[in-house]
Amino acid sequence: MLHLPPCIASQRLMQRALECVSAEKRTRLQKLRCRGEYERILLGDFLLRCVLSDVTGTAPEQLAFTFGEHQKPQLASRADVHFNLSHSGEYAVCAVSEQPVGIDTEQPAEIAHSLAREFFHPDEAAFLDGLPETLYQEYFFRLWTLKEAYVKYLGTGLTTALDSFSFVGEDQIFYTHPFAPALYFAQFRLPAGAGYFVSVCGGVRLCEVCTLTPADLL
Repeated sequence: MLHLPPCIASQRLMQRALECVSAEKRTRLQKLRCRGEYERILLGDFLLRCVLSDVTGTAPEQLAFTFGEHQKPQLASRADVHFNLSHSGEYAVCAVSEQPVGIDTEQPAEIAHSLAREFFHPDEAAFLDGLPETLYQEYFFRLWTLKEAYVKYLGTGLTTALDSFSFVGEDQIFYTHPFAPALYFAQFRLPAGAGYFVSVCGGVRLCEVCTLTPADLL
């Protein structure tokens, strides 16, 4: 994971990140009107490249990507290395595995109950409605990031409807949905009281969580 605001102050880091992105992505970045979005996407890309560089032994700027079904990015030369990236607010996170993997992070915000009723599985919406108001937001984002991580693991993104599967059983117990083949899920909160939720989904257990600094990336 990477905390973005301290990085944004480093022009050296921004320049190094820009040197690594593809010409096509550089063109897309230049079209963005929001400076903050530009920086988040650029530094998220560089975070992923640095982690993949460490895994593969290939320099960040030499990594080449292709796109699979539903446009999920893949390494052109290493089909055995799977990865996924997410960023929200002040954080970028990525996951790398020898099997398909999905990751999502979200910064909690005030949300209307109607959102879960519209987009979540009915069992999940009922579960949330049965919670005390003090717990509603936390479990909404726990469910949201789990569901996003799962569809990103599949590589289908939101072409898989979020109401087509549930992380709540018929007995109203959270996190009981059976997956075939068996999958592993992990959830944690980002440090220093940031309040962000992170969920990871994959075919193997989460082994390690690392926090990188601008110095690490450079």
